Amino acid sequence: MYNTPIFTADFKTLTPEVIDLVPKVLLHTTGELKEVLARVEGEPVVYIEHIVSGRVDEAVAAAQEAKTTVGLVVDLDASPDAVDDLGKPFVVGGCTVDAGLAARLREQLVPVMLRGPIAEQVRVGTPYITQATALFDDFQLTDDLVPGPLSAWVRDRGIPVVCDPRADVTEGAIEALADHPIELLDKLGFRVAVAGFDAALIADLAESLEIGLDEVFAWTVSTLQSSLLPAPLRARLEQEVVWPMFAQFTDENPQAEQQEAPDVTDAQESQELGEIDPLLLAELGIDPEDLQPRA
Repeated sequence: MYNTPIFTADFKTLTPEVIDLVPKVLLHTTGELKEVLARVEGEPVVYIEHIVSGRVDEAVAAAQEAKTTVGLVVDLDASPDAVDDLGKPFVVGGCTVDAGLAARLREQLVPVMLRGPIAEQVRVGTPYITQATALFDDFQLTDDLVPGPLSAWVRDRGIPVVCDPRADVTEGAIEALADHPIELLDKLGFRVAVAGFDAALIADLAESLEIGLDEVFAWTVSTLQSSLLPAPLRARLEQEVVWPMFAQFTDENPQAEQQEAPDVTDAQESQELGEIDPLLLAELGIDPEDLQPRA
């Protein structure tokens, strides 16, 4: 997978300054995409995977103007015609509560996130598992905590498990962030990703779970790699944006103290969808002419 960088002692503690500088990957943002983009403007956000429940064309327009890479996930339950939006530019997949629909789209090679029991998510071949805390319903407690057949299937095949700590508290799956099993899932060998992994959530997890920069790095990379972007683009963002931004916290960047914080906008100029290989644009359903500067 990847090796964790050796971070210097000065940056082991997640201070507000460090949290502000680490790159962010945001899965499952909701609401108006324009508002999400405005909220994170100026922050080092590498990628946003946004769930669209309204007008997809408006989200496509916002994604085209964004200074960061954006993938759109169409809420297929929001409209009877939502399936027709799956072929639009910047759309990387869909989400639904309908297991039958998810299975049919899977047969058409469309990645769909299923909001439902984990057993159904596995059966329809969802690209990642949600409702991570429900995995523990399948665990067996003997001398150790042992995954049952379903959870072991998820772990052994490296299916990403997207943890959403905020939603888990809000929906009553756990009482507080300090109770979240994200670290336990990580230690048990599950491929952990994090929804909404922004500065506020990182700060909250640092306080409640006492995580450090090692965990932030590992979960940021895993979250990016668990996204629905094409694999070449995920790899490019990781190698050209995420790793260099974390390098400022290591001895590999000896002039870090003399340098200004990296400008994520400049770092991502080469990541904008208009400059990607035409094959990747075709895979995302984007016409290169649509990305040319407007007169």
